Amino acid sequence: MELPAGLPAAGRVPDGRELTMISGHRVRAVPMDAPGTGYEVTSPDGEVLLYLPPGGAPAGVAAGGRTYDMVVADITGRPDALARLRAAGAVGAATDVVAVHLDHDVPPGPELERRLAAAGARAVPDGTTVVVGEYHAVPDVRATLVLGGARSGKSVEAERRLETFPEVVYVATERTRGGDEEWAERVGLHRERRPGAWHTEETCELAPLLAGGRGRRC
Repeated sequence: MELPAGLPAAGRVPDGRELTMISGHRVRAVPMDAPGTGYEVTSPDGEVLLYLPPGGAPAGVAAGGRTYDMVVADITGRPDALARLRAAGAVGAATDVVAVHLDHDVPPGPELERRLAAAGARAVPDGTTVVVGEYHAVPDVRATLVLGGARSGKSVEAERRLETFPEVVYVATERTRGGDEEWAERVGLHRERRPGAWHTEETCELAPLLAGGRGRRC
């Protein structure tokens, strides 16, 4: 990529280093758990934005106890990154979460909007100028009942809706049936799909779990 004449050569900011720009913004390099660098940008007015590179999630608690005003991240590729930030309090109900790094593997149009809305995020057209603090929509999701026939994808849809949230309780209402290899394989695939941070309850007693206040239930 050619840079205009007179500009210094681009370079990577070392993890943890903070730069003060001539505009008064402060930029801190955030270490990632994958190749690349994230950037935490603080405006002169104290608003804080976090940018995460494609396929990256913070290696630790990036916000240091603060809640970001805006997060720009690879929501579809690394939903667990958003879940980690929520668990740490770095993303709150009023944080504007903007999905970027959307490639050809991501469904376009209304389906993308629907999936991002379930994650409490949004996408904007290329070239859009986003202003921190300007977007005020706050998701208000209380409970969602996913219905469908046998093997219609109900579990996948429910899992997708909760993959960006922490403290998920996954209720498995069927155990492996002895001697049924096909059923055992299906149960195994279900278990492999679940994020490691989710807690699984294998029970058919749903009423106590739904009445309890522990995490989000799937």
